[in-house]
Amino acid sequence: MNATARRVTGARSESIRSAGQRIYDDAGRNSEAAIEALILEIRKRPALHEDAFRIAATTIVAGFHHQDNAKVKRGDDIGTVHVPTPEVANDAPVVFTPQSATSVKASNAAFKRFAVTLTGLYLFKIKDGNGGEFLLGQATPDQLRAAESHYRAQGSTMVRTARWLEKIIACSRDNMPIHQSLNLKEIERMKDDAFNSEV
Repeated sequence: MNATARRVTGARSESIRSAGQRIYDDAGRNSEAAIEALILEIRKRPALHEDAFRIAATTIVAGFHHQDNAKVKRGDDIGTVHVPTPEVANDAPVVFTPQSATSVKASNAAFKRFAVTLTGLYLFKIKDGNGGEFLLGQATPDQLRAAESHYRAQGSTMVRTARWLEKIIACSRDNMPIHQSLNLKEIERMKDDAFNSEV
């Protein structure tokens, strides 16, 4: 028997991403309607709460990350960050235990003696292409080489996407939806031309 496996809609084991995809499809890929429907679904299903909290926190913090990077690139002062020197950073992990106020002050003073203060463009955060990130001021050349390749690939994709859209705009009729101006084969040909071009 050759039965096709199918996920039961709304099943307990359904992940937040699966639920989101199902709701997005059901909403006819209308983002606003899908967002509202997904919020209702999450409220009804506590099993989805932890993932929802994590996604929300990640999105919010990513906003701060982009905001900081934009400010640093403009030359705005976003403050300073104290980071351990490599010798301290490579030590065995510190086990944290409750400390008195005096002990906390002493620990902070000791940390500052072995820390470097980074400011300005040293605080520019760089994505490593594998889900991690680091500050420019702490990066090694090897880390930067890997990140540079990642950013270069992203840039190439964006440039080619812009070229593709430029071709579509040039060949479409004003004030008409694209599906009435161009057929899929034409759009695919334009995409292939743009994505096979040199950057």
